[in-house]
Amino acid sequence: MKSLEDELRQALRRKEPPPDLAERVLARIGQRDQINPPATSRAMSRVPKTDPWSRLRSWFWRAGIRWALATAACCVLIAAIVVERQRAERARAEVAREQLEVALQLASGKLNRAFREVRRVERVESGAPAKTKANRRSERL
Repeated sequence: MKSLEDELRQALRRKEPPPDLAERVLARIGQRDQINPPATSRAMSRVPKTDPWSRLRSWFWRAGIRWALATAACCVLIAAIVVERQRAERARAEVAREQLEVALQLASGKLNRAFREVRRVERVESGAPAKTKANRRSERL
């Protein structure tokens, strides 16, 4: 393990560049420009710098703007998810409310029927005469 570290240190040690490195790089750049002229001279001649779309594209490609747009998109997505969950919860609550109303109506009907039956049995046991519809209506009022 120690030998590997020593080899890495030796390989990554700073070395002085050759004295003619800068001249060779500049010469190569000049040769490349002669073979392939810079793209800006051809492309920019077709599209004026005042083109609103190119200005807008350059504005969107800035790193800060990209992060801001990505953050805004995430916030919109999260808000949409929250709103959808709330809508679904409201729909489930509405269904549950309707089911409860139906259950209460059924229970009320059965309780009324049981109450009427109990009152009928009490009247039969006490020997009281059966009541007519008119008598029942007057009792309710």
